[in-house]
Amino acid sequence: MGLGYKKLWKIMHVLPRLLPGAQNREYRQASILSSLTRVPVPLACSKMYKTTTGSCIERFSSIAELPQEDPYVSDLMSFIKFAFNEPKGCHHCWLNRGVDGMEALRKEGIFLVLIDTSVDKSSVLGRGAFLMLEKAKLLQQRFPWVNVFALQSSSDVRSSTYKHLLVDFLLKEYIAFPILLTDRTFQEVSNGACYLLFRGLSSPPIYLERDIDLVILHKALKELNGVSDKNLADVDRLMSSWSKKPDFVKQPYGSHSLQGLLLQFPACISVDMDGNRFFLSDCNQHRIIVFDGDGKIMDVIGSSPGFEDGEFETAKLTRPAASYYDASADCLYILDSENHAVRRAYMGTRVMETVHLSPKDKGRNGLWAWFVDKLGMKKNDALPSEEFDSDTLMLPWYLLKSDDDLLILNRSMDTLWTLDLDREVVKNIVKGSAEIMVACGQKISDRVSTLQRLPPDFLQHIATSTHSLDGIPYSGLVSSFVTCGSRLLVCDAASQRVVVFSEQDQNISNLQLSNFGTLGLPYWLPSSLEKAYCMDTHGEAHIDHLQSFKLLPGRIGIRLNVAIPSSTVLIEPAQEECIWRQVRGAALEVSRVESVGESTEKVGMAQQWYDDLDNLVFEVVSEIPTSTEDCIAARDLEDDKVCIDCAVNTSPGTSEVIIYAAIYLKLKTAFDACYGDQEKKAAIIADILNSERWGKAERNEFVNFLAKSKGNLEELVFVKPLHVRIQLNTLNHPKADNGKDFILTDTDVDVNVTL
Repeated sequence: MGLGYKKLWKIMHVLPRLLPGAQNREYRQASILSSLTRVPVPLACSKMYKTTTGSCIERFSSIAELPQEDPYVSDLMSFIKFAFNEPKGCHHCWLNRGVDGMEALRKEGIFLVLIDTSVDKSSVLGRGAFLMLEKAKLLQQRFPWVNVFALQSSSDVRSSTYKHLLVDFLLKEYIAFPILLTDRTFQEVSNGACYLLFRGLSSPPIYLERDIDLVILHKALKELNGVSDKNLADVDRLMSSWSKKPDFVKQPYGSHSLQGLLLQFPACISVDMDGNRFFLSDCNQHRIIVFDGDGKIMDVIGSSPGFEDGEFETAKLTRPAASYYDASADCLYILDSENHAVRRAYMGTRVMETVHLSPKDKGRNGLWAWFVDKLGMKKNDALPSEEFDSDTLMLPWYLLKSDDDLLILNRSMDTLWTLDLDREVVKNIVKGSAEIMVACGQKISDRVSTLQRLPPDFLQHIATSTHSLDGIPYSGLVSSFVTCGSRLLVCDAASQRVVVFSEQDQNISNLQLSNFGTLGLPYWLPSSLEKAYCMDTHGEAHIDHLQSFKLLPGRIGIRLNVAIPSSTVLIEPAQEECIWRQVRGAALEVSRVESVGESTEKVGMAQQWYDDLDNLVFEVVSEIPTSTEDCIAARDLEDDKVCIDCAVNTSPGTSEVIIYAAIYLKLKTAFDACYGDQEKKAAIIADILNSERWGKAERNEFVNFLAKSKGNLEELVFVKPLHVRIQLNTLNHPKADNGKDFILTDTDVDVNVTL
């Protein structure tokens, strides 16, 4: 009897630790996170208590599994630890986590947390919180090893409207780090916004005030890291304009869903009045689009996000902002905001370079200084390698011309740099809104006064995506419009478009761009065999169509017939610059626009032998006109289909033809299924752009993003990427009657694709 009672006592002692379902999972997590001392009961987020030994004592009965809820925790660090392991709970959720979730955050590394507890639904983020985000972006670029995320504490976080506003803000400001939303309040941060700095999840945190100087924050991170100080010299150079940035650029989670739009946050524009050229900063597509007064695209500056000088096709920008055209030198000065640099694009030679700025009061003089500057060796004068210089150009965004100088303001309009173009020297630096108002407030006010011609409701709409100086309404639009005669071209970044306002008839219309072939393939499409092979190996590439053929060796003419969605119209024919072909294996591409079905003619054996060395088959000039533009236009406009031709020579074996193309579409006018309904139109665009690969949450954000746009979605141009792979299994050569010669055959195949 005593023995049975003893066994029963042991079972009762163990039972409290055996939890069913989700609660058992929470208990195991709590045992790993030593400071998480409170564990929820199965029925609700109930109060727990801690004994003198630090362990939780509760008895649980074996019940059915219930939805998991967050533990009731009283301190901030315990809540952060729990949230790291749960993407969503009854009191929190993550935004901007990315495809890898929280694995990108090294749990034993250094953390910089931006905490804001004073958020309201109307403003989403106040000016103070915005300045904190700006500092965090700088530090994240400067110290890649620092784990950065933000924590928003507000009672409105459960509101879908609040989340939509916050997502819009993340995309607009290009915030790449995660955001933790919670409706809880914490005593440690009850006074508003602040920074939280700690090493690992178990170390005590350091609380820093919101207005802390960036230099002090920079030093605190270096001191906290400690063991890696020997590696900081190279990392610190990332902030100077002469240092090459890494090609990999972190992007906000969800930004790839907007990549299908022709324009993505077009924020700034400038003009060459004499040359009838306009320069549009397509910020989140990392390029400058050059077009004429009729909207015809003439050129594009920038190939992909990054930092690299060179020809326009290979040069790289990261979120270019305001620009200024210098007619005397036929060059365009560009503010490369995320690279913290000023770039200069020579329009005649089509080459872009970086303007290496000297700090204030350190001008250049002498031939040797000029020579060293031109060689790009002026780094010691630009910025010390070990120290942070708060006067360095950081996040430049707005630009004004003043006599022979350029006035540059950062995104938050908190710092003003005066740049001497002739000497390439920063003459003066002004910090603080009040001082900036004194320095150039009147100039900004005079320029934005032109916007008073616009209808008030439209002006208020475009101002929602900007930050303005106190006392000057709409000052954030100072670089977002240009005048051309009686027309006013205005960037409507909130609706991803550029509008034209005619003063004569007081009408606002969308700018209609054309000649999209000049843009080439989007940077986010694979454009090399290495990328295509890598994506194919890991199975990450989305393939619109895959088809195999078993054919005889020789010339194979492939015609790709692409049927566009019935709810859309093809804006213009797909030009060769928007098509990329790659052949690998036992095949060789010999033609791109050659008409399929042409006859071939063989000549003498000697000549045939030489020609076979080159192309394996003889081809004569077609009798059909071979003008590339005529051929493409005739094919592409046939029955609203896009036709792409390709000819290859094959040998026995296997081969593959890879075709990528960018097809520019827009919705049909007054589409019957959704006439007048912005949300339905947005949903159709999302489905066309393969939103099933985004996930439900991201698709909903995309639809909401477009639905609340003021622009007519029937005029919105979007890019439908096409990815087709054709596998060819080529048999052995058939032999002639004499048994010695090989017979080369000509084969034509049609591949039908429906988008």
